[in-house]
Amino acid sequence: GSMPVLAHDLFFDSPLGPAVSALSPGTVLDVERLLIRSTRDVLGGSGWGMAVADGATCKVRQARITGARTSAVLVTDPGSAMDAEDLLIDNTLPAPSKNRGEGLYVSAGARLELRGARISASHTVGLRAIGGNTRVIARGVIVDGTQPNAKSGNFGEGLYAADGAQIELYGFRSRGNHSAGVRISDPGSALLARGLIVDGTLPQESDLANGFGVLVQSGAKA
Repeated sequence: GSMPVLAHDLFFDSPLGPAVSALSPGTVLDVERLLIRSTRDVLGGSGWGMAVADGATCKVRQARITGARTSAVLVTDPGSAMDAEDLLIDNTLPAPSKNRGEGLYVSAGARLELRGARISASHTVGLRAIGGNTRVIARGVIVDGTQPNAKSGNFGEGLYAADGAQIELYGFRSRGNHSAGVRISDPGSALLARGLIVDGTLPQESDLANGFGVLVQSGAKA
């Protein structure tokens, strides 16, 4: 396999996002002690804090990503993977269109393993997982204070999985989010949870509907 790229003690202040990227098959990035603050979007584009795509692999230890845009962390494409520990993601802002604003977005068959993390004050969804073969394993994670979509006032879930994503939660807390603390939707999507706490879920702001703790719908399984 490829030799890993090792990086530590990194600080990015107001970078054009994404500040840190791992792209292409065989790319291996190992990051320790990272701070990304207040990303800027490129020509109305992403503003992501970190992006892992096209089959790359990234390990992250002791990191904070605050004030990113669109998604603080994006992990996408088959073969792409992130292993993150001691991670704080907070105050993720929407895209210029006022949509999105997720703390973590995992899609298209990518894999995320998350240990000892907090995702706080995101917009639309705290942790979103979309697509068949997409897998998230979270241990000791708190998702709190997710705000609804800034454009529509809908959503605001702590965790949302759909289109066949597979979720495993061990010691997971969803606190003070909107619409649903945890929502699993669509055939093929599945949730396995051990030690799950959901509290303080609020309705979505657009119509004051919902406010579920855990919602499993549209053919999903838990």
